[in-house]
Amino acid sequence: MAVRYVVRKRKVGFGTQKVEKYVAQNFITNNMNFKKLCEEITKIGMVPSGAVKFVLDALIDTLSLNLRKGISIQLGDFGQFRPGLSSECQETEKETTVEHPIRLHKIST
Repeated sequence: MAVRYVVRKRKVGFGTQKVEKYVAQNFITNNMNFKKLCEEITKIGMVPSGAVKFVLDALIDTLSLNLRKGISIQLGDFGQFRPGLSSECQETEKETTVEHPIRLHKIST
C-alpha cells in the first residue's frame, strides 16, 4: 500500500526572512483504538486477547516510566522512543525555571 499524502503550503524561516514553500504531509486515512489493536494482534499472533492486552499495558507503563526518567528506549524495527521537552521562551537564562509550563512528549523515530 502506498503512503497517502497531501501537499501543504508553509511559511519557513525566521523573522522577516520567511518564505513560502510546499511540503508533503501524511494523510491519515483512519484511526485504530487500543481494543482493535489487541484484536488484530490476537488474530495474527494466535495469542489470547487477555495476554496481548496485559503485555501492551505493561509496555505502555514501562515506556512512560522510563521516558519520565529521561531514558531513551530502542524497540528494534519498531523505532526509538525518547523524551522530548518544550517550554515557553524567556528573555534571560535566569528567567527560565521550572515554574514556566513545560510539557513532556514522546517522540518515536
